[in-house]
Amino acid sequence: MLRLTASDFYAYSRPSKCELRIYLKEIGEEGSPPGPYDQVLFKLGKRHEVSHLATFPEYEDLREGSLEDRKERTKEALKHGASVIYQAVLKTIYELDGRKCEILGEPDFLIRQQDGYIVRDSKISRRITENDHAEILRQLEIYGWLYDQTTGKSPFALQVHAGTGDIVEVPYDGGSAALQLFKQIASLKTAESEIYSPVGWSKCGGCTFHSYCWPRAKANRDVALVPGVDQNLAMAFKAQEITTIEELLRRFDEDSLSEFKRPCDIRDVLK
Repeated sequence: MLRLTASDFYAYSRPSKCELRIYLKEIGEEGSPPGPYDQVLFKLGKRHEVSHLATFPEYEDLREGSLEDRKERTKEALKHGASVIYQAVLKTIYELDGRKCEILGEPDFLIRQQDGYIVRDSKISRRITENDHAEILRQLEIYGWLYDQTTGKSPFALQVHAGTGDIVEVPYDGGSAALQLFKQIASLKTAESEIYSPVGWSKCGGCTFHSYCWPRAKANRDVALVPGVDQNLAMAFKAQEITTIEELLRRFDEDSLSEFKRPCDIRDVLK
């Protein structure tokens, strides 16, 4: 059975959106280990989370044990009304586009509020917005949806403990946006062959699969390596079966290339 986790939103979106990264992770391709910068960010994130945990006088700590064990302990903690549940596991089986999937989430905090629970995650990001960190919003939305599936009730609220120390409210849409993205991620995970995703300096610089993709792009003389060819333009060329620098030179001269209509958004190419 296909497993979808809240961390898939990060794999898809960071350091920049990439369909190929999801596929490579799913087939078990080895990426580079985290560099010093990533390790520092991880330590800062964990410190931020633990400092927030210390503000609660009592809590149930569910960090230890298997996922299945933690899931059952989460249900028990919810049943007896624990004031704070730390590192809960929420899991359900759900059908997406006719494909049965196991959907899993591990919110940092479930905080009792009246007759329900706030779902809260700690993030060191300072700007929790759709433009800056859509993956954080999708993650909170799927946590809220999993809580709904587990308890039969909508969460009291979805919140992010941001890097500024502020508590940022995230609207709950019933999981609609997160599940829609999961459909796309599921199709990438189950693709029959490797997906084409153009390389790019800003896109690939901090990616764990940089050493996998860039040598191959150079060896293949990928059109995405041409200065001025961005992601949208590379995908538009791909739609015209232009994938190499040689093919680009063969198909266009300066005048015809200047007339080539590029899409404003990569989604226009993928329609």
